[in-house]
Amino acid sequence: MVNKHLIVLLILLLSPIYGQAGKIYKHVDENGKVTFSQVPPKEEDGGEVDVEIVSVGEESMTRISEAYGSHYCGDIKLPANSSKYGSSSGSYARSIEHSLEGWRESLTRTSENMQRRSQNSLNRRKYSNSYSSRSTTEEQAQTRDVQRIRDLRCAINWAESKQHVVNDFKNQSAEEKQRLNAISQRLEQNLYETCGELPELDPSDSGNEYKRKQWYLCSSEIRSDMRKVDQSLRRLP
Repeated sequence: MVNKHLIVLLILLLSPIYGQAGKIYKHVDENGKVTFSQVPPKEEDGGEVDVEIVSVGEESMTRISEAYGSHYCGDIKLPANSSKYGSSSGSYARSIEHSLEGWRESLTRTSENMQRRSQNSLNRRKYSNSYSSRSTTEEQAQTRDVQRIRDLRCAINWAESKQHVVNDFKNQSAEEKQRLNAISQRLEQNLYETCGELPELDPSDSGNEYKRKQWYLCSSEIRSDMRKVDQSLRRLP
């Protein structure tokens, strides 16, 4: 019998249709005939099977959906627009930036896990005497990984499209920090010119306690303003 060489190409979610179907197997026989199936091919007697692992297409991602006023990429909830819910623009920008960092890390981990799992499956088939399909658990894990990658790409793409929000906030924060620092310097100068320096603690000086109390009374309002400015500075990124 003539040995047949089958090339099995595992295609993962290269289109929305494939995304719904799960996995599509491409079979190319010795005559170059191509067929597609959701069922893994069986190795024929004396035949040989090669498996090529292909990553999820770069263009493959979940579409953004909306539910109850919130937007989602699959199971991933996207940060809400601050203007709609009364939160600060800074909170919205920081949420976008923090989420983007986490999504990128998650995408890297998920992709590595999927490739490692696929390689392990390939090795098992390579050294097996007969072709065997993957276990249900392995199939489910692979399906979850692929869907997770599509969701993460959707979320990352959304966050990157909102980068102007983050940049605008950072520019505004830099300007605000510069303004508050200038105010803080003026208040400090005003404190020194109005009340002088705080007398150092000296219990041996009978008038020391009175001088210190007078300084605190003199500087009370200015120091209160300085604390407010300092608190605003600490809230900036």
